[in-house]
Amino acid sequence: MERGGGQTFTVKAGSGYELKDVLVDGKSVGAVSRYTFENVRAAHTIKAVFRAVEETAENPFVDVAENTWYKAAVDYVHGAGLMNRISNAAFGPDITATRGMIATILYRMENTLAVSSVAVFSDAAADR
Repeated sequence: MERGGGQTFTVKAGSGYELKDVLVDGKSVGAVSRYTFENVRAAHTIKAVFRAVEETAENPFVDVAENTWYKAAVDYVHGAGLMNRISNAAFGPDITATRGMIATILYRMENTLAVSSVAVFSDAAADR
């Protein structure tokens, strides 16, 4: 750039981020998407500050109302991959968990699905 000339900078946030502030020579000029240095006679700095955008996902489960006491727990166990839904639209908060379901959750909590032996329960069918 020529001394006394100008330079325009365009600021754009990447996916998952939003522009929080732009600092010119250490001072805030706000969350502007463009800034122009005019009649430049000395060195300047420009710094863009971004923040992650919190995604608000819609409730994917028709059987888990937003105001239920267990909604946060359902979101956690599903988001962490500990429990799956029972259909495309339902989580199944009112179904009875089987031993197999509980064992699967425990294995997932430990990040392992390796089994060295199988427990046999005389009070339950083999597929339970």
